[in-house]
Amino acid sequence: MAFLRRKKPNIRVPTGRDAVNFRKLLFLSVKETEDLLSPSAWDRLDLRCVTLLKTKMLRAACIARGLLKKGGKRTLVQRLMASLADQRSAGTERSLKGFDSDVAFAVSRTGDVYVWGKRTGPTGLPSNASLAALTKQTYGHDSDLDSSDEEGAEAVAKTSSSPTKTETPLPHDRGDEEGDDEVANSDEEEAEGGDEDFVDPVKLASLCAEGVNSIAVGRVHCCATTKDGDVFTWGHNDHCQLGSEPVHNLTEALSKKAQVRYGVDCLQPQLWERTVAEACVITSVNVGTNHTFAITAAGEMLGFGATFNTTDHSSLARSIAKLHVSQTDIIVELACACWHSVAVVLIPPLLKGGVVYTWGSGRLGQLAQGGAQISTTPRLVTDFLTTHALIKKVCVGMYHNVALSVDDEVLNSALCPEELARRKHEQLQQVESIARQSNLVLGEKQQQLETIQQGKQSVMVAYLNAHFPKCSICTTGLICPGFQQDNDNPTLCRHCMHESRKHQDRHKERDRTVTLAYLTDVVAKLGITIDFSDVPDIELEEDLEAELDELEELEE
Repeated sequence: MAFLRRKKPNIRVPTGRDAVNFRKLLFLSVKETEDLLSPSAWDRLDLRCVTLLKTKMLRAACIARGLLKKGGKRTLVQRLMASLADQRSAGTERSLKGFDSDVAFAVSRTGDVYVWGKRTGPTGLPSNASLAALTKQTYGHDSDLDSSDEEGAEAVAKTSSSPTKTETPLPHDRGDEEGDDEVANSDEEEAEGGDEDFVDPVKLASLCAEGVNSIAVGRVHCCATTKDGDVFTWGHNDHCQLGSEPVHNLTEALSKKAQVRYGVDCLQPQLWERTVAEACVITSVNVGTNHTFAITAAGEMLGFGATFNTTDHSSLARSIAKLHVSQTDIIVELACACWHSVAVVLIPPLLKGGVVYTWGSGRLGQLAQGGAQISTTPRLVTDFLTTHALIKKVCVGMYHNVALSVDDEVLNSALCPEELARRKHEQLQQVESIARQSNLVLGEKQQQLETIQQGKQSVMVAYLNAHFPKCSICTTGLICPGFQQDNDNPTLCRHCMHESRKHQDRHKERDRTVTLAYLTDVVAKLGITIDFSDVPDIELEEDLEAELDELEELEE
């Protein structure tokens, strides 16, 4: 039965110089190995080699890298691989961009944040920011000097070091001083602001010292996360997508005038202090056109801004809400587009990849849910399961999605119109088949419930005829449900005060007026209890009634 054995992964064991570097990565501190490997060396290194180490070696590596040493081998492997992956990502180039934005951001290895693009976009800079001043602040005053200028500077230095007979400035020196004054005046004018776009990357000083590790860029707003789990947002806030900080609240006068509640815009990054709980650590964020999603350290997903889980995109959601893709799974990857979102959910014991859920609007097949064009709640993409593809990375656009599997295969979820038509036809056929089957099941359940009710009716009629005969005079309604002795005169009925010999009538099952509801009222008025344990399937009556009520509500 060798063909049933699990296939062992093909792990590439490092040799030579790579093996030496791998040992340094494991048993030296992160600070000491920060610049140890080049991007090509990282590409040659297979991090899965960590799984080949013994538990004692794994604990020693965790101690050296400042990680927790508690846990079994699986936990230690996950902890080490995550730490090495973070170090690798810090040493390689990253692209931080949005699907529909006029600005771009970059984070350097030293933690500095750079921005460039249109001034009207969500740059995070003040509205009166000067391009010249920011350029000087970013690159310094002497960054544009070429080699000839440096040679001239050296010549001037040598000349100034030699003794001179007079310190009277020459005429051309006076001209240089006047030129310097003009340049200074022009610099002061440029420092006041301008309308130029930021064609070169400039520093975003408000985020440079915050330890930013990720920036999500949207059409009109942006969101940044730090290594400590803090979140900064800036940009337009017309759908309250920046959070619920006090600086975003409208004044009382504006609140009365506003027909629909919205938030105050924030041009510069604003730290989240009240939007989420203090104990909540945000690990990653992603933004759409008018909404924002965040993933916590516990694997939960938080969303706020424009309505993110309804078909009515014109309505607005005003408070942060927790979304559950599933109750036990952990969200590891999230991507937002204009009208739909995609999440990668890690299901234990999977370590590298998971399954994909989509929701939102996707008339061109963005949801990858067959012919379904709208999904108000996250739904599983079954196509990846049928092909046994586990996804580790997703990227979304306005009209398509791209997924990267653990086998480094690129998968596209957008469908052509012909495929959409075919899937829609299949879905209609499936709906019709389900409807037919539902009708059959409904008929069977109704028939079973009627049989149970007929059995109850027979038992009630037999019991009432034997113990509580009807009055032959009081034949209207429930004036006399049956003979019961009066407390003062036992020969009279306490309901109608007629003698017992007048109570000789019997209930008839064939009588149309003798229904189950009528008999139930008779039993209630008599104040008695009837045993229905002999009726077949009597224990299923309540469940059948509840199921039939649900089916009727769905049909309506």
